[in-house]
Amino acid sequence: MRLPEATAADRRLADLPELIAPGSLLVFNDTRVIHARLAGRKESGGRIEVMVERIDGEHEVLAMVRASHPPKAGSRLYFGPEEATEGATVVSAREPGSMMLRIRFDAPAAGVLERLGELPLPPLHPAPAGSGRRGALSDRVRPRAGCGGGPHGRPAL
Repeated sequence: MRLPEATAADRRLADLPELIAPGSLLVFNDTRVIHARLAGRKESGGRIEVMVERIDGEHEVLAMVRASHPPKAGSRLYFGPEEATEGATVVSAREPGSMMLRIRFDAPAAGVLERLGELPLPPLHPAPAGSGRRGALSDRVRPRAGCGGGPHGRPAL
């Protein structure tokens, strides 16, 4: 969509159909953000935080792990409350050429992330109540608008 500079104006999403020429292709991004942040513990009881970068197969993920001592290949990790713990095994301690660890969950990875994961919020957003976390800037700076980057339209549009 091209508009001459002189016609720039604030518009509403509902105005979009009148701005697009007939026969134009409009592409909507319908991707979802996965609940990629997991809090867990190692076999030793040490706390870990896992940030999943990619689901790679039904049970495996590539992830960054924050821990006082990084888990080694073959070690077990546990996520969730004691009454509903999900287990995982570190398959490789470091993927070639990266800082990623390959982790294999006992259950399908997508389900574990949906049940136990949190959305990976940027530091400008306050952390969920009771999580014990806060963004680095959340107490000092407030975003002016919601994040998301794309239009949130109705199917009828």
